[in-house]
Amino acid sequence: MLLFLKMEKLSLRQLKDSFLNLIFPAVCIHCGERIARQKDFICKNCHDIIQYREPLYEELVIDSSYDSLITIAKYRKVVVSLIHELKYFSLDSIGKFIGELIVEKLKPLNLKVDVITEVPLHFVRKRERGYNQSEIIARYIADKLDWKYDNKIFKRVRFTVAQASLEHEDRRGNLKNAFELKKNIDLKGQIVVLLDDVFTTGTTVEECCKVLRKAKPKKIIVLTMGKA
Repeated sequence: MLLFLKMEKLSLRQLKDSFLNLIFPAVCIHCGERIARQKDFICKNCHDIIQYREPLYEELVIDSSYDSLITIAKYRKVVVSLIHELKYFSLDSIGKFIGELIVEKLKPLNLKVDVITEVPLHFVRKRERGYNQSEIIARYIADKLDWKYDNKIFKRVRFTVAQASLEHEDRRGNLKNAFELKKNIDLKGQIVVLLDDVFTTGTTVEECCKVLRKAKPKKIIVLTMGKA
């Protein structure tokens, strides 16, 4: 009887999905081709053209406030579409999808991590958008890789113009004193991962890591889905 009920529920769910797909066809958010389920977001062809960094490795960084950088893919075409939809069209479920892509590539590295956090949004921008896209990704990664997640380490204290709208030379000044460590934060001896969705000039993560350094972590790894 229980098996019958489960099968009945499954059939009803399948019927519901089929009905929704009939009215609102599931399409790839990059090329517009039909896909089986909207939660897949991109078609197989678009997935195959993502320019993943192969082999994936931890890139050591010198003369910076962070120690290493891990970028999953080039910030091109499909990755641009995914992050754009996540940021500006309230498709927060794409954050988990991006998280899946990152986790799949990270697993073979077997990273030893004490805590993961993300680049914080100013509360005004978070209220406008409804969420911090990097927080969604970071939470998903933490859950799947069994890392500690903490978004109470530091905060953005100054509202700034979007970095993408500025010339390279203006970006650092735009973020000066924009972040602040929260009280009584001690990361001494810990390996910290800072998650940002996109790495362009590196200005944002550099300013964040300057603040994180004040808590004396052993190591800071910057992790990003796309690198321009």
